[in-house]
Amino acid sequence: MDVSATATAARGRGYAWDGVLLYVPPALRNARHSHFPALLQVALEKPFCLTLDDGTHGHHEVAVMAPSLPHATDTQGHPFLDILVDPDDDLYRYLHPLLDGAPLRSLPLQGIAHLLPQAAALREEGVSAVQAHDFLLRLLRTLCPQPLERLPWDERTLRACAYMRSSIREAVPTVAQVAAHVGLSQSRLMHLFSEDLGLPMRQYLLWLRLRHALRLAGEGRTLTGIALGAGFYDHAHFNRTMRRMVEFAPSVLNASTVMIYGGSA
Repeated sequence: MDVSATATAARGRGYAWDGVLLYVPPALRNARHSHFPALLQVALEKPFCLTLDDGTHGHHEVAVMAPSLPHATDTQGHPFLDILVDPDDDLYRYLHPLLDGAPLRSLPLQGIAHLLPQAAALREEGVSAVQAHDFLLRLLRTLCPQPLERLPWDERTLRACAYMRSSIREAVPTVAQVAAHVGLSQSRLMHLFSEDLGLPMRQYLLWLRLRHALRLAGEGRTLTGIALGAGFYDHAHFNRTMRRMVEFAPSVLNASTVMIYGGSA
């Protein structure tokens, strides 16, 4: 989750849905990391810099990144949009064609320049999750007028994801429970899951717990309450996990970001 490690005094705003996060920071600079969601980043004022794992870097107006691509972002003091879309979420149908098999695509801002005033307004108080989601759909439909008709994964993988998402609020399901739900052996399901989505099922479950933490942050809970409510042993465990997976300090949830949770996207 690309949240500034050197946040300014101004607070960013995050709009979270199940499987999607739209983050509007005043500025952003983070260390190299990778995360499960695919990424759409949009400059609001000046092009931002992306550095990849091989050391290559470049400036972009709009960038689309494949899931689990190691990278670091530096907006050089300027605001931008940071949109994370889980590859098992329906909105990923818009990003997959833009990537066209590449790990990173750079796009011109010109085609979506008319949407920038609405993007900037997302930082203002009073913008609801519904309004933010309407903007997100307009943005995606402008960038990709012809999305995939369905997600490009095996139906059993998608059923497993849906089952885990529906279960995570009550208890973390076991791999055996998920396998039984989709009618596969544990070994076959784990292989299929990794082949489709590029990460082990247990890491996906951990990601779901972090997403659940965002939901709890939107309810205004304390950091300790968020950690325990999302199934972590304590605040320290929550902090280590979040930094390892998304280069994101949990303290940012309260200190420099207003989180608005909108439920299912």
